[in-house]
Amino acid sequence: MRVRLTRRAEAHLESALLHIASDSPRAAATVAARIEHCLDVIGDFPSIGRRSIEPDLREFPVPRTPFVLIYNVADVVEVVAFLHGRQDRTN
Repeated sequence: MRVRLTRRAEAHLESALLHIASDSPRAAATVAARIEHCLDVIGDFPSIGRRSIEPDLREFPVPRTPFVLIYNVADVVEVVAFLHGRQDRTN
């Protein structure tokens, strides 16, 4: 399936990568590559993520990072948020 990021998810992702890059551009590139791989995985296997506390949403943790992709599956896989694992997911 095709994977699409909402503007909100793109903003979260960009902010996180810029924050990481301010300390280590190499680490930011590594995290970006891991995220890109996870986007490919959820595109190929949309049901792989665990069910979220929100109806119709799934969560997929990005391995070896503190980040989680929050997404729904319809005609496309739509990533609605990219969050740090400790962020509140109720908002």
